[in-house]
Amino acid sequence: MTTTFIDTRNKSDSASKPDNKSAHLELDSLNLSAESVRAMADSAGVGVVSEEACHLLAHDTTYRLRMFVQDAVKFASMAKRKTVMPPDLDYALKVSNTEPLYGLATKDQTPFGFSSGGGREVHYYEPRELDLHQLVTSPLPKLPQEAVFKAHWLAIEGVQPAVGENPATVPRDTQREATLNLSQLKTGGKPAGNKPSEMGNKAGVIKSATAHELSVEQQLYFRDITEACVGADEPRRSEALQSLSVDPGLFQLVPRLVDFIANGVRVNAVQHNLALLIYLQRMMKALLDNTGLYVEKYLHELIPAALSCVVGRRLCLRPETDNHWALRDFASRLVAQMCRNFSTTTNSLQGRVVRQLHGILCDSDATTATHYGAVVALGELGVEVVKTFLLPRVLLLGEAIHAAMEDPAADQIDRIDADHLRSAVIKYAALSLKASRPTTDDRAEFGRSFGPHLGPILAVQVKQLRVKEAQHQLHLQQTKLSVSVRPATPPASLAQHKYLIVSSKPGTPTPSVGGSNQGNLLHGDPMTSQPKVIMLSKGPVDGAALLTRTSRTEPEY
Repeated sequence: MTTTFIDTRNKSDSASKPDNKSAHLELDSLNLSAESVRAMADSAGVGVVSEEACHLLAHDTTYRLRMFVQDAVKFASMAKRKTVMPPDLDYALKVSNTEPLYGLATKDQTPFGFSSGGGREVHYYEPRELDLHQLVTSPLPKLPQEAVFKAHWLAIEGVQPAVGENPATVPRDTQREATLNLSQLKTGGKPAGNKPSEMGNKAGVIKSATAHELSVEQQLYFRDITEACVGADEPRRSEALQSLSVDPGLFQLVPRLVDFIANGVRVNAVQHNLALLIYLQRMMKALLDNTGLYVEKYLHELIPAALSCVVGRRLCLRPETDNHWALRDFASRLVAQMCRNFSTTTNSLQGRVVRQLHGILCDSDATTATHYGAVVALGELGVEVVKTFLLPRVLLLGEAIHAAMEDPAADQIDRIDADHLRSAVIKYAALSLKASRPTTDDRAEFGRSFGPHLGPILAVQVKQLRVKEAQHQLHLQQTKLSVSVRPATPPASLAQHKYLIVSSKPGTPTPSVGGSNQGNLLHGDPMTSQPKVIMLSKGPVDGAALLTRTSRTEPEY
């Protein structure tokens, strides 16, 4: 296609403004004849075209060409130019919702020649003359390099080597500093808490937004890791989660992985897809466990994704059979983990999460499953949170649970939800009461404080927890005492008529050697049960050689 430049300057006075009348005359002369349409049809291999069709096509094409040239002239005028350039033609095509032509942009004016004769006017491109001597003597261009393949180590024993082919790993402190610098730039370069006098006249430098592009290898890794985490292959999913939890070079993929988790939870929570919600929460757990990644700046997406699985009204298609309680428990632990790791006095993360959960717990229109998630999440945040926000609601929760259990019109799902809610309230309230109340556990006092439905049960549960704690402390003391009076290790050379018993059970204590406890050894003492080989010797025996011979298949006597 030949591009023609239209000069809208007045021929009589080039310094004056463009003459609109002259431009309109040039546009009026822009007509496409029926003979031109017939010639185009012949060149395109079209058969016989009627005269009427040629006239209609010529008229329509002329109209569209005039509109196109008018738009191009407008763009040239807006650019304070008197000559229409190829970019003006591209903009005119874009305005008409037509794909522009490529490869015609040039900074110089394309020279066109004009010729007339025989009643025809032709515009043609004047070819440039080349000097053959200069063309022959000019040096040849360099040959393109041949494509080669180079092998390099992606990882050696789970550690990525620092070579140029592998992406560079950025330490977590560097990621944190970059985030803090970005927050300072948003506030005009003035960190919070600094006085204007301390900052002087230093102004913040606003950086331009740049696209966060990934290499081809990173795109393939992202595709494979996401498919493996939400796929049906459990071994492959385990490998993918292991990679997410230990690989420090994923900092460039963290924004996309977080966005994948957030969008996945948003979609599957609406579709009640319990399996995919569990897989996405496991992905979130792996990212939080990776000590080489700085995920604090993505909490605004991670916390809503986790809380949606904690307090969602319905997370599965069959609530009476599907174990959506495990998902709520797991997501509650994730919320508690994020609050413990990232909550500070500046962001007040835990305070905001607790207020949200307490509001849901006080909402009478929320479902029993939603109340269960709020109770579990508050319980995972610690005994002080339970003491402040859950214990004052135990009386009302007990009445609601009792009403749901005793209501004859309630279905099986309501009873199952009420039973799980009761178990959660008793579990976390008992732990808080054991730590905050005195040792006297009066059932009547518990009944007055927490109601007749949950008060006696809490009293029994707290008493059992105190007993278990006392037994555990006693066991620890006995263990320390036994370790302190443990006899010295026997020498390598054993006395005559000694017994050596080697246990085949993995993880059992060190074999007992000696002659004073022969009865216990032979009668199956718990510390040396399931003997594999019993060796008898009448003379001095080297202990190391004896243990070496026990690795053989057949015992020696």
